[in-house]
Amino acid sequence: AAASKWRTLNRRHRTDIGGVLAPDPNEEYLIYQTLVGTWPIDVDRLTAYVTKALRESKVHTSWLSPDEEYEAAAVKFVTALLDQKRPNPFLQTFLPFQARVAELGIYNSLAQLVIKITAPGVPDFYQGTEFWDLALVDPDNRRPVDYEKRRQTLPCLRNPAELLEQRADGRIKMFVMHRGLQARADLREVYERGDYRPLEATGAHRDGVFAFARVAAGGGRSGADPVVAITCVPRMIASLVPDTAGPPLGRAVWADTRMQLPPELADGALRDVFTGATIEVERANGASALSAAAVFERFPVALLVPCST
Repeated sequence: AAASKWRTLNRRHRTDIGGVLAPDPNEEYLIYQTLVGTWPIDVDRLTAYVTKALRESKVHTSWLSPDEEYEAAAVKFVTALLDQKRPNPFLQTFLPFQARVAELGIYNSLAQLVIKITAPGVPDFYQGTEFWDLALVDPDNRRPVDYEKRRQTLPCLRNPAELLEQRADGRIKMFVMHRGLQARADLREVYERGDYRPLEATGAHRDGVFAFARVAAGGGRSGADPVVAITCVPRMIASLVPDTAGPPLGRAVWADTRMQLPPELADGALRDVFTGATIEVERANGASALSAAAVFERFPVALLVPCST
C-alpha cells in the first residue's frame, strides 16, 4: 500500500523515453526498498548505487552498452525524491513509514546478533559492523571505518537502559556483541560441545518468541551438573507492538507467554548477561518455565547463564 501511494506521488518525476517511463516499476520499487533500508542517505550514494543496479540488471542499460539517457532519467528521479528544498509530499509520507520499519529492524538485528553468537557454529563478524551498518554493495561498503570511535566507545558501554533509550546510534549493537562474546568465552564448554535444545513457548505470544538452550554435560558446582546457557529473542515484532513504537518489553506486551524448560534445566535462577538481572525459574503444575515478561522486562533480547558465571 505504501509503495503504491509513493508511485502515485512520484509519477511526475518519471521520464518518458520512447514510450517507456524511466525508471520502470521494478526499478522504482528497488529505489523505495533501498531508501527504507539505508535512510538517511545522500543523493550521491543513492544515485551511484541505482546506476550500478540498473546496469547490472541489463534491462534498459548495462556496463557494456550504457544508455546514458535512461540512467540520467533515473538519477533525476532519485534526486527529486530526496529534494528537501521545497515541499515534498513523498518524504512526508515516507519518513514515518521508514521510522517504524527502522525501529522494528533494530530489535530484529539484535535478535539475529544474539542467535549468531550462541547458535551452533562459529560466529563471523565483518570489521566495522560493530554499530548499525547500512552500507550498500561495493564500492559503498568500502568506505573507511572509524576504528578510533569504536575503541573509545567500547569501554563506555555500561548502562543497557541508556543504550536502549539511544538505540538509533548503534552503540547497543556493540554492547550486545561484546557481552555476548564475553559469555561465549566464559562458557567455552557450552559453545564448543554443548547440545542445542529448542524451548517450546506457550501463552498469548508463543509465536513471538524464539528460545533455545545450549547444554554441556558435566560442570556446575557439583562437577556433574549440566552447564547451561539460554538464548531468548523476540520474533514477528510488528505484531507484538502494532500501534506504538518502542521496545517489546514487560507484561503489557508479553502477558502470560512462557518458555518451557526441560527437567534438567528446571532448578534455581539464571542471570541475564546484558542487564545483570536475576531471572527466577517458575514452577507450575509440575513443570518449569521462564516468564517472557520477566526475561524481557528491561531489554529486548536475553542471554541467560548460571548466576555463578
